[in-house]
Order: sequence, then structure tokens, then C-alpha cells
Amino acid sequence: MPLVYEDVLNPDWVKYGIEGAIFLGAMIILFVLYFMIKKGNESFQDQMMQRQTSQEESLAKRQEEQDKRARQQDEKLTQAMDAILKSQSHVHSPQEEDVSSKFTNFVHIGLEMLINNIGCQRAYFVIYHNGAWSNNGISLPKMSMINEAYHDYKMESLMPQLQSIPRGFLPGLDAIFEKEGRVFCKNLEDLKAKDPITYSWLAMHGTKSVVIYPVRDMYKHYNIGFVAVEYYSDFPVGVSDEDIEMQTLKIAHGIASAACFTNEDEKLTAGHINQQ
Repeated sequence: MPLVYEDVLNPDWVKYGIEGAIFLGAMIILFVLYFMIKKGNESFQDQMMQRQTSQEESLAKRQEEQDKRARQQDEKLTQAMDAILKSQSHVHSPQEEDVSSKFTNFVHIGLEMLINNIGCQRAYFVIYHNGAWSNNGISLPKMSMINEAYHDYKMESLMPQLQSIPRGFLPGLDAIFEKEGRVFCKNLEDLKAKDPITYSWLAMHGTKSVVIYPVRDMYKHYNIGFVAVEYYSDFPVGVSDEDIEMQTLKIAHGIASAACFTNEDEKLTAGHINQQ
């Protein structure tokens, strides 16, 4: 039936026409909001994926750098051990042997004092040298452990590991000596960031705490070696941090003095009296 003028003016038609228009407009708005929210979610998900990818790449890069540093440390340790195996012994004259014997005996007495006085499990002296006899050379490119003492003689000796090897085997010690004067770590983990290579060597043979003092030439004041004490458990009860530092420092000073006059028995004896 054709639409006539009266039908157009019918209030019911107008009513439903307006409601339909409102409904259609609402649906359009809902569709627009839906697509906007969907697009926003997709954008947020993309950002999260990019952030996750970036974090994974950053973690992978840091892990690669850590692995690289670990490989470099392993290579340095391997090179140092190779140097030990390839090193050649120097034949001392009778005079050198006599002086060396007196000096090493003096050092041994001092190290035994540390074992008895501060309850450490191991004490040792490492000397810098030129690969032969002299311990007062200019460059001092090598080092050797010339004596050690332990609280238990069933312990494995460290001396074979430090015999005429490059000084760079423990490369961070001199830097710490210059900055802090000594190494004092009640917890060995505190050394890890400062000197990771020395830390690795100490941790490898079970050290939990360590104190290391440089031994300096009495006249020219450069380092000619160091004295170290190691603990494989907590510091003993009744021994203070100050006692451990002071006793170790005294032995380091005593060895420095002995290195200047190893052929004078009375001065060596006097040196140990001063260490008491």
C-alpha cells in the first residue's frame, strides 16, 4: 500500500523511526569503541613483545660477556700453569744457598708464628723476582712461593702452583695494595668484584677468608712480595680482626727487614724478637 501523507504524520511511525536511529547510532558507537579497544590491545601486546625481546637480547648479551670474561680468566690460569711446567731451575752457588737457607728459615719461623697466634689454616710468603736469584731486581716479572706453614700437615701444599710463574698470575693484587694497603676479606666473596682472578685461585683451594699484606723493600719501597694467611672456616673465636691484621703486618715487616740482611744471624734473631 503506498505511503500517504497521513501515514507520515502518524506518531507511531515517527516514534519507531527515532528509536531505530538511536539504536543504529549506538551500535555504530559500540563498533567504533570495540575496534579502538582491539587496536589498543594489539598495540600494547606489540610493545610488550618488543620489550620482552629487548630484555632477552640484553640478558643474552650480558651472559655472553660473562662467558667471555670467564674464558679469559681460564686462559690466563692455563697460561700460568703452562709457565710453571715450562720453567727452568736456577743453580745457586754455595754462597747463595747459604743466604737462601737462612732467609727461608727466618720466613718459616714467622709463618709458624701466624699459625699459632691467629689460628689461620695456612700462611705463606710469595716473593717477586727476575726468574733467578735476585729478589731486588728492577722489573720483578715473576713470583715464587718460598715457604708455607699449615695447622694440619695433611693439607696439600700450594707451593708447586706458585713457582717461578708470571707475576700476572695474580694481576689484581698490586692495584689493591696501592689503593687499600692490603687485602682483608672475612668473606672471600668480597674479593670477587675487586680481583676476580685472585678470587678464583683462592676459592679453587677452599679459602673462605683471607688477609694479604705486601712486603716492601725497606729502602726503595716497592713491593718485593706478599704474606698471606688463609682460613677455610670462620675466624677463630677469641681472635679479633685487629689481631689478625697486626700479626700479619708484623710478619710482613719482619720479612722485609730480613731480605735486607740475610747474612747476619744476630739481626735475623733480633727481627723475630721484634715480631713477638
